[in-house]
Amino acid sequence: MTERAVFFATTGLVESAASVSASAATLTSDDWKALRLLALSGYTIVLFTDDQVGARFAGAKALRHAAEKLQIDLAQSWLVGDLLNSIEVGRGVGCKTVLLTDGREQAWDMTAQRWPDLIGRDVLEIACLIVRCDTSLVPEGAPEGGPDH
Repeated sequence: MTERAVFFATTGLVESAASVSASAATLTSDDWKALRLLALSGYTIVLFTDDQVGARFAGAKALRHAAEKLQIDLAQSWLVGDLLNSIEVGRGVGCKTVLLTDGREQAWDMTAQRWPDLIGRDVLEIACLIVRCDTSLVPEGAPEGGPDH
């Protein structure tokens, strides 16, 4: 498996993308920028509904099935979710995780398995965080810490 992906299990983005055929205006300009940034950085983008990822066992099965079908390496991939249940599923299959803090999570039942690697307030911020964390995008021999170091 050579591909890497960003799995989105976030209600707002998934609902917007599902209605793209009706109107391309349903995704915000920042959503489009985020998806383009991830795609240009070499990520396959996979959208899931809460029904597909929210339940622990069904979600893990859906992620593994998508990974197998698309030849995605889960250990090199990210799961973005707006609920801690989704974060738990992502961690359970070996993905790095990002919690989108859009107000959907109400319980805040934090356990080690539900603790995300990153937290972001919107899809564009999350895309930037993922790309910044991706060490495979840094040219060999580049100075550590960026241009100021």
